[in-house]
Amino acid sequence: MLPNSNIEEDIEDHIILIGFDIQGKRIVDQLDDVDVDFLIVENNPEKISDLRKQGENFVYGNILNSETWEHANPEDAKLIISTAPFSRVSGTVLDLDTDAGKIVRADELWKAEKLIERGADYVIVPEILTAELIKEHLLGLESEDNYKEELRRRSLLEVRRYLESEEG
Repeated sequence: MLPNSNIEEDIEDHIILIGFDIQGKRIVDQLDDVDVDFLIVENNPEKISDLRKQGENFVYGNILNSETWEHANPEDAKLIISTAPFSRVSGTVLDLDTDAGKIVRADELWKAEKLIERGADYVIVPEILTAELIKEHLLGLESEDNYKEELRRRSLLEVRRYLESEEG
């Protein structure tokens, strides 16, 4: 095992999450809600300290390093999600020899298209997600009487949670 890593011995059929930033933390919250086995690959020692305190499965290492992948066990994973908007990281994920689904992130639409052509099952593009979310809120505001109040409440909670986190 890599130093400063924590992985259950029998983990398989798991989700590998690359990055424990704002988006990664939100994904972890969702994975915890549905009780799915997962591990996080992270290279920031401060975030590793948080993961250790939370008792999460994690690999501390550089995603571009093959030794990091050996410990993450992608051959037995069912899904790999990268929140990192770097082409080299996405390429590394797509080049893995695994049947796991692959979700990567791109910061530009033309890059997203190329990643899908290379084999990504889905590409996270923040601008598209934002547009879809705004569309959802517009429909909610038009059709639901209490949507505005609930939207404001959820938005305030989200902003406060972010401000209380290390990123805020």
